[in-house]
Order: sequence, then C-alpha cells, then structure tokens
Amino acid sequence: MFLKFLKRFFSKNSDKKYIQNAYEVVGQINALEEKFQKMTDAEMFAYVPTIKQKISNGCVLNEVLPETFALVREAGVRSIGKRHFDVQLIGGMVLHDGDIAEMPTGEGKTLVATLAAVLNALLEKGVHIITTNPYLAGRDSESMGKIYNFLGLSVSCVLSTMSNTEKRAAYRSDIIYGTNSEFGFDYLRDHLHYKLIDMVQEQHYYAIIDEADSILIDEGRTPLIISGASATDTAIYQRINDITSLLTATNYEVDHKNKSVQLTDDGAENVESIIIKHKLIAQDSKLYDAENLHILHHIEQALKAQKLFKRDVDYIVKNGTAMIIDEFTGRVLQGRRYSDGLHQAIEAKEGLAIQPENEIIASITLQNYFRMYDKIAGMTGTAKTEERELQEIYSLNVRKIPPNKPLIRVDEEDVIFRTEKEKNKAIVSEIMKAHSKGQPVLIGTVSVEKSELISNLLEKEHIPHKVLNAKHDAQEAEIISDAGRIKAVTVATNMAGRGTDIELGGKMPLEVEEFDKHNEDANKVKELGGLLVIGTERHESRRIDQQLRGRAGRQGDPGRSIFFLSLEDDLMKLFGSAKLSVFLQKLGIRENEAITHPWITKAIQRAQQKVEMRNFELRKNLIQYDDVINKQRKIIYAKRLEYLTRGDFLNDDINATIAAFFQKLVEHSYDESCDEFDVDKIQTLVSELIGKEYKMSIQDNRHSKSHSKKIAEGLVDFTSDIIVKLREENDEFLTTIQNTLLSILDAFWREHLKFLEYLRIGINLRSYGQKNPLHEYNIEAFNAFQKMKNDINDAMAERIFMIIRYYENKDAAMEEKLKTSNVVNSDSGIRRNAECPCGSGKRYKHCHGKY
Repeated sequence: MFLKFLKRFFSKNSDKKYIQNAYEVVGQINALEEKFQKMTDAEMFAYVPTIKQKISNGCVLNEVLPETFALVREAGVRSIGKRHFDVQLIGGMVLHDGDIAEMPTGEGKTLVATLAAVLNALLEKGVHIITTNPYLAGRDSESMGKIYNFLGLSVSCVLSTMSNTEKRAAYRSDIIYGTNSEFGFDYLRDHLHYKLIDMVQEQHYYAIIDEADSILIDEGRTPLIISGASATDTAIYQRINDITSLLTATNYEVDHKNKSVQLTDDGAENVESIIIKHKLIAQDSKLYDAENLHILHHIEQALKAQKLFKRDVDYIVKNGTAMIIDEFTGRVLQGRRYSDGLHQAIEAKEGLAIQPENEIIASITLQNYFRMYDKIAGMTGTAKTEERELQEIYSLNVRKIPPNKPLIRVDEEDVIFRTEKEKNKAIVSEIMKAHSKGQPVLIGTVSVEKSELISNLLEKEHIPHKVLNAKHDAQEAEIISDAGRIKAVTVATNMAGRGTDIELGGKMPLEVEEFDKHNEDANKVKELGGLLVIGTERHESRRIDQQLRGRAGRQGDPGRSIFFLSLEDDLMKLFGSAKLSVFLQKLGIRENEAITHPWITKAIQRAQQKVEMRNFELRKNLIQYDDVINKQRKIIYAKRLEYLTRGDFLNDDINATIAAFFQKLVEHSYDESCDEFDVDKIQTLVSELIGKEYKMSIQDNRHSKSHSKKIAEGLVDFTSDIIVKLREENDEFLTTIQNTLLSILDAFWREHLKFLEYLRIGINLRSYGQKNPLHEYNIEAFNAFQKMKNDINDAMAERIFMIIRYYENKDAAMEEKLKTSNVVNSDSGIRRNAECPCGSGKRYKHCHGKY
C-alpha cells in the first residue's frame, strides 16, 4: 500500500515538475513572438531553411524548439486565424519528447500536433500523424495543412482509395496524415511486392498518434491481417451451425468474462453422436482425436457465434453483410473480419452468404508496428488510467496538461436502479426535463442495440433526436458538431475518438452575418447549464466513461454529467450485482426508486479496474506471442528487401544457397566403408541438376572425407561460372531468379504463419501438463523457423538449378514447367527413382519430388 502511495506521489510530482520546466520554455517562446509578428509572410517562409541550416551545423532539435514553436504559432494566426495557447505549447513539447499529452476535450489537440510535427519535419525523415478514421485524417490534413504550406512544408493524406503511385508520392511529403490501419496495412503490403519501386513507405522515424489510448490500447488487441481465400468448403459452416443449434444448455458452458464456450462431457458425447450420424467424422473415431480437431474448432466457433456474439452489439448486418462493430468507438470496422472461422460462423447463424475463410498472408499487431518507429508520441483526453500499460508496452509516459480555462463541469454520483426498465424510465424523464427548457442533451450508450432502444423510447414521447451509431457512422461529425444546439437531443454509441468538438449553440456558422445569432444561442445554452451528458450504463473501461463526460465543459463551459445504472446492466452482472442487490434490499428500495451513494460509484470503479486488468493481460499475452513472430518477421522481411535491392548481394546469396545445397550433396555421397566419395554419383547428380555435363577436376577428385568442403567449392565455382555467363547473355536472367526467390520465401512464410496460428490456438493445452505455454510456443516456433529456413534453402537451390537448365537449353517444354510450377509443386527434371540431391538418402519421389 505504501509503495503504491509513493508511486502515485512521485508520478504526480513528476508531472508537476515537468509542467514547471515547460513553462520556462513557454516564456522563451513568448519572448520571440514579437520578432515573428514583425516578419513578412515571405520572411517567415524563408526562415524554415534558416533553422534547417542550424541543424545541419550541429544544433539539436531542442535547441531550435523555442523559435520553431514561435514560428508555427505565428503561422497559425496568419493561415487559419488560430493562436496556440500556452498550454498547447506545453502539449507540443510533450509530443516532441515522445510521450502522451493528456488534454481535456476541446483543448485543441489537432492544433497542438502542428508544433511537434513541424519541429521534427526539419530533419526531413517524414512525420506520420495517425488518426482513428479517414474523415479525420482528411479533415486535419486539409485544415492544418494550411499552416505547413505557409511555412513551405509539404503535407499529404494517405487513403485506401489511392493507387500505389499516389501513395508513394504521398509518403514523400514532410508530414503525412492517415489512419493506423492504413499505415499498418501499407507496411504489410510493402513486403508483398516484387518490385522495389512498388514499395510506398520509407522511414519509420516519428509518429504522432491522435486518440492514442484508443489506437494503442483498444485496437491493440486485434492484429492487422492480410489474407487470401483458403480451400475450405464453406458448406461446413452451415452444417455445423445446424448441429450446434440442436444442443441444450447442459451441453456447453459459457464464460462471458473470457468470451469462450466449452463443451461439457455430455455435450461432447451428444455432438460426437450427431456428427458421426452426419458422416462428418468416421464411425469408429472420437471428437477429440487429432484428425477431428478441425471439426471441434468449427463447433466451438459456432457456439461462440450463437451464445456470445450479439447482433447490433458486436456486429451489424448491412446489405447482406455481417460487419464488425468496434466495441470502444461504436464504429463499423470497414474491411475487418473475425478470424479462425468465427466470421463464417456468424454468417451461417444469420443466414447470410458465407464468404470463404481466409488464410493469413501477412500480419502484425499495432503494438509491434508502432514500436518500429524511432519515436512515437500521442495525445488524448484520457490516458492516465492506462499509464502502466503504455509505459510497459511502448515506454510512453503520460503527461497531464492543465486546461486553458478551469473546468467547471459538475459530475454527479451514479444513480442506480434495480431493473433496466426502471432505469430507462428515469433516463427518459431526465431528458424530457432538460429538453423542455431547451438544454441540449447527449446520451451515451454502449451498443447499437441500446442506442436504438433509447431512440424508440424517445420517439414514444415525441422528442426529436438524432442517433449516432455504427449504422449512421458517415454522418458522425455533422451530428456531433451540432449536439450543443438549443433543444438538441443526441443518442451516441461510445463517444471515444470522435475527434469533433461540441460547441454550445451548435456548430460555428460559415457566414459572418450568422455569428451574432450563434453567440446568442451559445449564451442561452450556458444560462441553461450547458450540455447535459447522460450515460445509460457504465462501460468496461473507465476511459470511455471519462471521454463521454469530457464532451461537456470544454474550454471552461458549464456542463453536467450523470450515469444511470441498473443491476441488470452487463457490467453489474459480471461484477458485484448480487452484493449490491442485497445492499439495496436492506435499504428497502421500492420500484422506481433509486439510490445515489459514493460507495456504489467506487464499487463500480473497482469492477471496471478488474476488467481493465483482465484486458491488459489479454493484450500483453497477445504481444508476447506476436513478439516471437515479430523476430522471425524481421528476418524474413530483411531478406526480402535484400532480394529486391538486387545488385552484387543477389550473386552472393545465390552462391550461398547453392553452396549449402552442394555441401549436403557431397557429404551424403561419402561412403564410410571405403573412406571415399562416390565421384560418379556426384558428377551424375550435378549434371542432371545443371543440365550440363560436369566432370570433377583432378584436384577435386580426392577420397578423404576432410575434402568435402573443397569438392563443394568446386561445384559452386562451376555453377557460378555458368550463372555469370547466363547473366551476360540474358538480361532477364537475374530478374527471373529474383522473382523466384521472392515467391519461394513468401510461400514458405505463409505456411509458417498458418502453422504458428494453429500452434498458438492449441498451445494452452500444454498448461495441463504443468508446462508454460509461452515457453513451449517459443521452442516450437524457433524449431519450426529453423526447419523452414533449411527447407527454403533446398527449394531455392532446386529452383535456381531449374532456371539454369532452362536458360542453358532454351527448351519450350522446360519454359512451360518454369512458368506453371510453384515452390511445392515443381518438376526438377531429376529421375523419380534417383536419389534426392538434397542428401537425405531418400529417393527423389519420396523427398523433394514428392510434391
């Protein structure tokens, strides 16, 4: 307890000390304001190269920070009519330091980013500004772009609709806006290209992440995946869905906390008899036999889809398609699908057309993507509650920036009812009371389902309102910006990451003659108490509740927030509702009566903390497994990049590949009984591989085992001479080799990713044998990776020889084989019953030729 107190004490004092030091720098910036105010626009434009020259002469960014910030502040005044507040200057310093600036809603975080962006853009390495959706990326790049362009810096926005050429040009800008998913997918796509010119991203130097907690934490649980269709027959999902629909409640156990469903012993027996009857498994086999685990997996996913995933809560059905809803923002996750057959199980459950299940081609977690940057920073209204995770995963500190004007919003204690029906009745009554006097109301819900329930109740009372949820996502900015209008009633699903301020009186008018009316309305709303924020239940994350509350009281405006709860709320069911129910009964609470008490609010916060810790462990577990893949991914992607760069390296790599292959071939041609190599065997195999007669030289024709390396070197020299000649005679020879090596690398990597995914899913069973699953995963993954590298080398050597034979012989039949073959299905030209040249001792048809 004392240690926790110390940690909290020093953390608070650390922030306090940081702010004190920052204000000293603010003083330096303010002292320079008059200097830049006196400059002409042309002089300011020419000042950026002056600062760059100072950096070239040895100045570090911190030394030029005061003048750069003062320059950007004046550019903001002249280009968009906005002057950075002193606290915004401090926010800019936090971003430059590579930390997270926690600033209340309405404090102008979008403008804050321009300070650190310009300063770091001076190094000409590219600054990435990450937003949560394409609308915000486009809006911010356009509005803030006026400041950058005023100073002679280029700005762009990366969108999914762009061509590769357009993206490549966009990434060459000084400052690049885009969404987290687009940046991540571009990175993955870059490592699928076969030409260097097709790669769009360059350096990962500095990233500023807007709504940092939403992106780094909430979306950190879902890896970015590029996938391709698998060969699985989609009919299996509907058959399994029909079978699981027959099960009774005693056949399975639902774990809502961990979102899992397990068959009971009775359930397993029941399922087993049904699937044998439907001939999905053999008559004499068992459900848990190794060869039937894929059927068991389909059954578990179907049960999850039926018992855990709810329509209009976890997903919506739109235009015949099941679309995932982000649980934290209420947005539709465009293009995202649940993996491991879960999405197909949902489609079967909803009676939709079932899309083929996809196989992973490339994947990365957002955690590992952002950890590639030399420096990352973030800004958000709520991050302190997650500071431990941000420090542990990203080494990011959270700096709480004081508001420009004191916060005067009133945050009421939670009001709790026994039933959801009583709670909703009280919510509608509170809305009607505020609406009757003209006070704007914002109602926050945790799901599409709940938002539509509230909407229906308001319609019955004839209260005009707007609904913002995953079904109306495209209009979110317009709806939110107008939520402070007199008499406005807005129902919104999860207010996280909206990126649009709610101004009292409604959104600012474009016409000057309308300003007076807007100001009059704004003052009237202030007199009514400002924006009223109503939470219809507590979210699992305290941050989401705080973000909802933060919509009221921006820039010193009045406001009020209150949460209405019931014992039937999801969070209350998971944690502590039984104790609360007993507590309320002892108090003698009758129907439609409520209780408000600090004890209840604290109890709920403790429940939220439990969920947050559980979710942290889930995300931590995810990244620990992905760290294993990440090390291997870096090796494969580095090798890929080396192949793409071609040049002398490719020659060296070809030689190394065939050298390893020949070394094994020579060693397996040694006969220990007579202490000599089978020279005829070596010459025959090599001649067949190359397509040209090979005779060992006298100096290579030795019999001692110690000469194996020398013999292999002779084979490499022989082959290298042929390669050099073919390169000189055929311009496309090296390109053919390059594309071949890339295709082999990609194919084996895809198979390896599939193996690792199956390994990760099943590895937890090892815990029953008193083994650490993560440790076991590390060992298995390492061994599989080493084997894959050896297999890749053999496959590459075989294909190189095939290409050599083709160019040596220019045979039409061979050309056809070369075009149509792939890594695991090729015809090398070696006799089927001959010994495999890889040195395994097996016949070719039972080794590399078996594919």
